[in-house]
Amino acid sequence: MSLSGNNLDCDNTHLESKKKSGCLQGCLMGCGALFALGIIVILSGYYALVYSSAPLQCIAKLISKSPDAEISGVEGSLSSGFEIEKIRIKDAQGNVNKLDGLEFKYDYYDTTVELSQLSLLSAHLFVRDENTIFGGDSSKSVQTNISGNNNSFETLFLKNVDIRNLTIENYQHNVLAKLDFFSIDSLILGDNIFSLKEFLVKSSDCNISIESPAKLDDGSLQYSCNATFAKDLFDVSVKDIVFTGSIKTTDAKNKIISAHLSGFDKAFYVESANDHNKIKITNFTPTEYFSGIFCFSDINIDLSGPRGESIDQVNAATFKIGSRVFNIDTSVFYETNISSLIQAESLGTDISFYCSIDKSEQNSFSPTITLSSDPVMGLPDILSNLLFTQKYSNLTNTEQGQVMEQLSYCTLKEDN
Repeated sequence: MSLSGNNLDCDNTHLESKKKSGCLQGCLMGCGALFALGIIVILSGYYALVYSSAPLQCIAKLISKSPDAEISGVEGSLSSGFEIEKIRIKDAQGNVNKLDGLEFKYDYYDTTVELSQLSLLSAHLFVRDENTIFGGDSSKSVQTNISGNNNSFETLFLKNVDIRNLTIENYQHNVLAKLDFFSIDSLILGDNIFSLKEFLVKSSDCNISIESPAKLDDGSLQYSCNATFAKDLFDVSVKDIVFTGSIKTTDAKNKIISAHLSGFDKAFYVESANDHNKIKITNFTPTEYFSGIFCFSDINIDLSGPRGESIDQVNAATFKIGSRVFNIDTSVFYETNISSLIQAESLGTDISFYCSIDKSEQNSFSPTITLSSDPVMGLPDILSNLLFTQKYSNLTNTEQGQVMEQLSYCTLKEDN
C-alpha cells in the first residue's frame, strides 16, 4: 500500500515536470515566433519604405491635400529614383509653378555617384528676382568637397540628362531664363578626370555644345567646345559673346592633359596644361561688348601658377581710362583677404590718378569704382582730364555730356 503510494507520487512528479517543460518549450516557441514576426515586419517595413513607391505616394497625397499644391502620377522608390507625372505649386503671389514629366534615377556605390536619368518634359517656375538664380548674399560662400575623405564621392557619372522647355520668371512676370533644350550624354567627372559623349544647350539666349571627342595621333582624346551668348542675355549686353575651346584627355583613364578656352574675340584666354594654369586678357575693352558700364579699355592681365594652387606669377596687369595707363597693384592676385578688388595708379609729372574697384554692398555684379587725383580735383575734372586731357570747363557740350554719363558709374575719393 505504501509502495503504491510512492509510485503515485513519482508519477505525479513526472507529470508536473513534463507540464513545466512543455510550458517552457511553448514559451520559447512563442517568443521565437514573435521574434521572427518582428523581423518580418521590420524587413517588410524597410522594403516598403525603401523599395516601394508607397512612401512617395503617401508624401504626394499629404502635399496634395493643400489647396495650393497638386502632385500626381508618382512612381518609383527611395532606393533608385522616382517619376512624377505632374507637379503644381501656387506661391504666395498666386503664381503657379509647374513641372511635368519629371524622372530622377540614381545609384550610389563606393565613392561613385551615378545619375542614370534626369529628365523633365517642361517646367515653368517663378522666383523673387534674378539673385535667387545667379547669386544673393555675396558674403556667404559655398564650398564643395569632392574627395575620398569623410565618405564623400570621388566620381560623378551622369548617364543621361534631358531637360526641355524650362522657363523661369520673376514675380513681375519678366522672363529671367528660357531654355529650349539641355542634354548631357555620359559625363564622368572626378579628380582630374573628364569624359563626355555629348553636351548641348539650346535657347534663344545661348547655344553651347561639346561634341564627341576626336582621337589624336598620340592616343589622346580632344573635345571641342563652342558657346555663344546672345546680346540680349544681359541687360547691358550689346554684342554676342562667343567662347571656343577644347579639353584634351588620355584615352585610357580619361585624365585631363590640357584645357583651353578663349572668348571675346580671343581677348580672353585660359589654359591649363603641363600642371600649370594660365589666364591672359589682351587689350580687352568691355564697352565693345557691354553698354551701361564704366569706360575701362585695353585691359591687359597675364597670370600663371601651378594647377590646383594660387597664382605665383603676374606678367602684366594694366588698364586704361581714356589715354592714361593704370598699373594694377599685383598684390591683389596673391592675397585672399583684401579690402579692394583692384587698386591701380597712373603716375605723372603734373597729375597722378588713382582708381579703386571694390565689391558693391548692393549688387555683387556691379562693383564700386572710386577715383582720386594728386593734386586733388573734383570728379568731373578728374574724368575730363582722363578722357580729354583738360578741365571740365574747357570741354564742348558733347564732351561734357560724355563725362556726365561716366559720373554715374564712379565716386570720388577725397583723400589719396
